[in-house]
Amino acid sequence: MKINRVTMLGHKDHGKSTLIGNLLLSTDSISKERIDEAKEISKKLGKPFEPGFLLDSFYEERREGLTIDTTRTQIKYKNKAFEFIDVPGHEELIGNMMSGASYAKTAILMVSAKQDEGIREQSRRHIFLARMFGISNIIVAVNKMDAINYNEHIFNNIKNSLLNFIQKIGYKHIAFVPISAYGNENLIKSSDNMKWYNNGPLMDILLKFIQDDSNASGKYGSALILGYIDNDKKNILSSRIVSGTVKNGRYMIVPKNKYCKINKIIARGKKVKNSFYGDNPLIYINNEISDNVRGMVITNEKDKVKAQRNFNSLIFVVNEFKGNLFLRFNGIDIKCKNLSIKEVIDLEGVGTKRSDIMPLEFGSAHIVLEKPIAASKFDDIEELGRFTIYSNNKFVGIGILN
Repeated sequence: MKINRVTMLGHKDHGKSTLIGNLLLSTDSISKERIDEAKEISKKLGKPFEPGFLLDSFYEERREGLTIDTTRTQIKYKNKAFEFIDVPGHEELIGNMMSGASYAKTAILMVSAKQDEGIREQSRRHIFLARMFGISNIIVAVNKMDAINYNEHIFNNIKNSLLNFIQKIGYKHIAFVPISAYGNENLIKSSDNMKWYNNGPLMDILLKFIQDDSNASGKYGSALILGYIDNDKKNILSSRIVSGTVKNGRYMIVPKNKYCKINKIIARGKKVKNSFYGDNPLIYINNEISDNVRGMVITNEKDKVKAQRNFNSLIFVVNEFKGNLFLRFNGIDIKCKNLSIKEVIDLEGVGTKRSDIMPLEFGSAHIVLEKPIAASKFDDIEELGRFTIYSNNKFVGIGILN
């Protein structure tokens, strides 16, 4: 059964763990032993039972009421399997959030409806980051509606405050749903307390969003080369299909910009006519490639995949740039000769001309590499349009080509 991964985003205390905990209970996706263990710990801590305790593995998390590490939880709903990736919402642990967000195509952003909580900087930062990691669908779950007497006006204010911002970033599918995670309202059943809302419970919206990636079919295709299979015969290549469909025929090798012919494709141990997005086939070509092939791309999407040494990008910085920079791109490291900041972009999406950038800021940058790499705009082929940035061998940020 295919597992549909969903990343949970949002500020701390807005209810991510509680939501997943109640989904576990409502869908019978957790054992009685695990429930009893969580209830016993609640009792020892002198707290009422909290569904979020079903997720938090560390004693410190239960005691302090926050999530320290990325937690994965599987739930079955209407014959579909979901893996919810609960990532830290507080600023100090944003690195864990980044690693968790990179596994999914759909995200649920939790926003508390309470007046003293609401939309935070971290909420907007998560929206930005999730899109940079390839998440294309987002559901904004406006939580704690029970705490505001199920006020439709407050829900609409939150929706109106975020909708244009999310649309501007480029999400394909967007939905807003009012919920009470603790009260189990509008999660798998519509709430009688919010009859003014009629777009269905959260899990039914999620079902609509879990479609195959739009790159998974089509006439054209690209394969990222991972390496040789035989060092003596350098024409059998390990690969990953990053876009469309790859089959026998004439292709360009980028960044060499030389043509080759694919003679045979082996996928899952069998000879196949076509290999599709997400596959990891062996590709047999008619001529040997003498260079180190890792990071090169075999493609017939020549308008999208190009040899690039200079490009514009959107970056997000987590540490200061100090000393030599290099980019990790398509599994290889490339020295960065120059990275110049054109403007810094705030969490409303507004740019300010500046030549410096600080940790936890987004910026528009022009990058010059030591040598060309096979790359694509992120909006065309996500896997070939994103990179990580290192300074003196320390991770300092991420980026996408635009």
